[in-house]
Amino acid sequence: MNLLSLNAKILNRDSIRYNYAGIPVLEMTLSSFSKVLESNVERNINLTIKALALGALAMSLDKIPYDKEFFATGFLAPIYKNSVILRFHLQKIINSDD
Repeated sequence: MNLLSLNAKILNRDSIRYNYAGIPVLEMTLSSFSKVLESNVERNINLTIKALALGALAMSLDKIPYDKEFFATGFLAPIYKNSVILRFHLQKIINSDD
């Protein structure tokens, strides 16, 4: 199974564009900070990741302020065929206000 969930904030985002089928596409960079246990040792994880959202989700994310944290779920996929670089494809978000 390929599933990624994390709390994140938008570091930067491109303008909404539309793919060949007319679906809104939003490319962005997310930041995330969390604490996890690994072998009973607490670790601080601070990361940035390239992300992509489509459709209504892209439109919603375009309105979220940069300093606003949200919970995102989705999957990882190569940015293009045969690439070793991965991108987070967002499928659902939950705002911290919800």
